[in-house]
Amino acid sequence: SRHPPHGDSPEGRDSSVETMAEEDVHENVLRIFRKLDTDGTGLILYSKLESVLQVVAGFQLPSDVLHEFADASPGNIRYEPFLAWIFESAALRRTGNQSHLRTARLKLNAAHALRTKEESMLLGISIDFLVGGFLAEVEEFFGTGADPNYHEINREMLCNPEARGGKLTCPRDHLPGCSYVDSLDAEHSGPATVMLSWTWSYTARTVVTALSRWCARSKRDPKTTFVWQCALCNNQFRVEEKKARNELEDFDVFREVFENRVQSTGHILALLSPWGSPVYVKRIWCVFEIWAASHAQRCKLEVILSEEAERDFHEALAADGMSTVWKVFGSIQIQRAQASVQRDRENILKLVDPDANSEKDYQNSDKVKNLNQQVVQCLQRWCAETSTEYVRSCLQSGQYLPARAGANTAWLLMEVADWSSAWDLLQHCRDALKAAGKNGSLDDAWLLKSMGAWQTDHGEYDEGMALYHMAKAAMETGGATATLDYARLLRTMAKNAMGQGHLHDAMELYRQAEEAFVNAEATGTPNYAVFLRSLASCHRALGQLDEAMEIYTRSKIAFEVSDATHTPNYAGVLMDIGKCKLAQGKSQIAMHLFEEAERAFHLAGSYRTVQHADLLRAMACCHSEQEDHERALEVFRNSKHAYEACHGSKTTNYAHMLSDMGCCLKHLGQLEESEECYATAERVLHEAHADEDAMDILSPTAMRKMPTFS
Repeated sequence: SRHPPHGDSPEGRDSSVETMAEEDVHENVLRIFRKLDTDGTGLILYSKLESVLQVVAGFQLPSDVLHEFADASPGNIRYEPFLAWIFESAALRRTGNQSHLRTARLKLNAAHALRTKEESMLLGISIDFLVGGFLAEVEEFFGTGADPNYHEINREMLCNPEARGGKLTCPRDHLPGCSYVDSLDAEHSGPATVMLSWTWSYTARTVVTALSRWCARSKRDPKTTFVWQCALCNNQFRVEEKKARNELEDFDVFREVFENRVQSTGHILALLSPWGSPVYVKRIWCVFEIWAASHAQRCKLEVILSEEAERDFHEALAADGMSTVWKVFGSIQIQRAQASVQRDRENILKLVDPDANSEKDYQNSDKVKNLNQQVVQCLQRWCAETSTEYVRSCLQSGQYLPARAGANTAWLLMEVADWSSAWDLLQHCRDALKAAGKNGSLDDAWLLKSMGAWQTDHGEYDEGMALYHMAKAAMETGGATATLDYARLLRTMAKNAMGQGHLHDAMELYRQAEEAFVNAEATGTPNYAVFLRSLASCHRALGQLDEAMEIYTRSKIAFEVSDATHTPNYAGVLMDIGKCKLAQGKSQIAMHLFEEAERAFHLAGSYRTVQHADLLRAMACCHSEQEDHERALEVFRNSKHAYEACHGSKTTNYAHMLSDMGCCLKHLGQLEESEECYATAERVLHEAHADEDAMDILSPTAMRKMPTFS
């Protein structure tokens, strides 16, 4: 069996203290008392000092000794002269109780003895100690280089009778056995300044290195930054004792502890690891903690990564890493997350939606959906900010930065509707390529394609197509015509042509794109599924619904086979199939598909985009088809707001939405606003240089014959 490190038993620590210089011990104790003296009066309660001596030394000093240092105010002791006296050798002779007083001197250095229950409950461990003392202790228990998880650490170091806190008195209930943090002195523990949201399956080094890196980057002093981490700050002796009695920890107690921690620290660190498939988002307490923190007033929430997870994140960013991002977001579903104790899971879900009574209810709950959406939004925002920080750091330091990392980061910024930062980043990345003499290179093609997408999403179709042509020329010059990237570029160019209503030009570009996919041997990839979706949309726009449905079905299957159902494009293909069904007069089937698409968009974190605005428009048209014009108008207004919020008010999709909305208003007899919608739609199409056929679609009669979804 393993044994505690040498010198870590209470006796071992006493002997080490005895070797300290007397004045150092005195100063340390004085510092502790000053911490307790929050108002700086130089006084401490007589009852508190007396109870401390009783707990740590097992005796009481004669009342006349304590009264000698009493203050004029009732019940208080002047602690500085008292401590000066107790550390004088003459004091030993005066009490006639030398062994007890010596113990008092030494034990006064143990901070846990001077804490109230309330102070103990809010205590955290310094990051400085975690990096040094804690990891050293882990190695002494488990061997040099060992990196156990916290389930293993708990058995050996946190609830073992021979462990650090095994023979100390807990300040929370005055029973033997205290929390790990209560076994530390005042130098290494203090009121928690941050709370860690994490899982016990993480290893010691995963947690400690992530905290250390965050502390360094935040320019915080690790000696005064105290972390509340449940494994080390809860009393694991009591937890295990309850387990042995088959008692469960009360959920309300856990909840109260968590809420107190949020309020007292005002700062939560959520640790994700590993990056590609973080265990964190699959644990119900973790998802709940992010959600609760995002709702708490004056609470800062930060996501941190271990060194390995951060490296994986950067590699994913430089590769086709957006699929990984979507997969992480798509896995956040609190109703599917697990807990070590099933009752905790039930209580948390009931807390989120008190009206739900079954798993099916939780799957369909709007409150659960909103929670998932808010957690995804929080992580998505962090993802964009962290990626931007990484790219800018590389650019400023001259460090090599793959062009794809810049392009993918710009995409993330566009997803969170930070369009100006996205464009600024792309321009800086191009400037760096120009300085390196790589204008017109394959790397440049990636950035040009992203800049073209930025312009197209803003309704600047001509500018977007010009950038696409520059990217195409760079790829052809670089001999990259048989690559997946070239095929994807051609698909994007075709989509741009569709936006202006140049459907036959678009169809020719789709033909070239399919040939490029075949040449690149990439017909089994999620990108090919995206291509099929775009091709089907072109057939639908041409009124070829049977062909469109056949290709949409192939696209849906391709997404599912390639495990890409967590992406916005999969949500989009569900929406597009619904549009076909609506055009065929099958409005109920269409609405079911639209609702499924909406859930998929939210899971992918893609609900502030033109695509999601398109979905709202489609749902509004479905309500109109069902003669529910009041509800349709409400959803049309939501769609209009969504387009405008993501800078899509210059797109032809926005114009078609206004046309549909104008028709709805006409049904409701609101003719003046209806005419305004038609006029604005016509202006947007003219400014987008849309094809004349697209202009003809503005007729409500023509719209009913062939829906204007694009």
